[in-house]
Amino acid sequence: GCGRGCGVACGSGGASGSGGSGGSGGSGMGCACVAGERVACSSLSGLYEAGSAQATCRTDCSGFDVSSCTLPRGKLQREFVYPARRDPRWASARCNDGTPFWFTVTLTGSRRWIINFEGGGACDGDGIPCGPRWAKAQALFSSKNDPADGTINNQGAVGGQGILSRNQADNPDFYDANVVVGNYCSSDLWTGEAERAVPARVGLSGEPPFDLYFNGRTNARAMMDLLIARYGLDDARDLDLIVTGSSAGGNGARNNADLYAEAFPRARADHRIWVIPIAGFQIYDWQYPGAGVMGSDQSDQASWEQIIPRWTARPNPRCLALASGAGLGAGACLAGQYASASLVRAEPEGYGLRLFDGTNRSDPVYLAYHNVAPALPNYNTIVDAWQTRVTAEMRASGVRWLLAPAHRGQPNLHGLWPLWDTPLPAYRAADDACASPWTAGTTLRDMITAFYHDDSPTTSGSIACPNGWPTP
Repeated sequence: GCGRGCGVACGSGGASGSGGSGGSGGSGMGCACVAGERVACSSLSGLYEAGSAQATCRTDCSGFDVSSCTLPRGKLQREFVYPARRDPRWASARCNDGTPFWFTVTLTGSRRWIINFEGGGACDGDGIPCGPRWAKAQALFSSKNDPADGTINNQGAVGGQGILSRNQADNPDFYDANVVVGNYCSSDLWTGEAERAVPARVGLSGEPPFDLYFNGRTNARAMMDLLIARYGLDDARDLDLIVTGSSAGGNGARNNADLYAEAFPRARADHRIWVIPIAGFQIYDWQYPGAGVMGSDQSDQASWEQIIPRWTARPNPRCLALASGAGLGAGACLAGQYASASLVRAEPEGYGLRLFDGTNRSDPVYLAYHNVAPALPNYNTIVDAWQTRVTAEMRASGVRWLLAPAHRGQPNLHGLWPLWDTPLPAYRAADDACASPWTAGTTLRDMITAFYHDDSPTTSGSIACPNGWPTP
């Protein structure tokens, strides 16, 4: 048998995110249990009914087979899970202030799993100050006031917008999915793997009163590892994995989909991993006087390269290879074009995943990070250039499923989930930036439904790039 802490040689698991192929749900962190070990289901999670049922450690020692564990009927519950408190291997799964990271799980017994990365902006305490976010919401940096590990919460298990809705009529494909929500408290677009905290730049005012850990990718790995170990996320089963998020969470989905591709090779080969980043497409090749990050004259390319060491960011290795081949640094993989390309391109250059992108090409949040606001005299000129650049990089990424309106003004359009049922306008060539006609009345829900049920995932797609949708 395989003992605890036996390392990645255990079973068939490869190092997740290494570019190698993982085993049956292997996370790359070694053993979660001793092969053949049996434990009470209720010791793994409070979501399982107490009783005589037991779970057995899988032969690859990545976690427990929970097929004998039962869930309460007609009762959806969320459990709070702190990886650092469940498994010492994940002591570094933490928030900016060093408090432990957590995620929530709602189990339904469905074959569908939605892995949702929360959003909430980004900062590095240097080129992007953290003070404004700290003043607005300290929970973005810490878990110190959050529920305890194992807390069962009946509130919020039902509901959500778009793909997270539990209303069958509103969300027929995903209403009954198992839903996992990662708490965003690392400020790094879910990319960091820091061993040490870093101080904010001297002279920045209003910064948090502690040095900053950036461990978003570590947190993403820990979340996946615990799902494999205790909650039945097992590549031996016919799972549908939907990796999604909005805003910084959309970046998180894009930046960590490779972890699921590596850990679930069977699902990957069967094209049963869907990646849906919403409002998370960042551009790379952008430079405009006074409209760089925080209003600087510096190019975004230079800003991304500076952020990489601040965050100890670890982009996926296939993206790094694509960027390097184009003569670019690792910072290119924090933006959308190369990260997306690495997900959709065929093996071995990419992961061959299904990817649907949904981002406003005039996104007010990303423009605000460049100090571009409607009050500027040349606002429209800058935004025209911005959305032209976004369109070019989206198209260059190779994404085949895309909803990318260019909407500016009120209401400010950031995340698209609230527009789940908003119909597209009639197609007019003058209102289309991507030369891809769409059908009037089509909604985001229609597009994602078609994306999910696509019978030819490596060749077909649907692209809509309207200007001005939805109308105020």
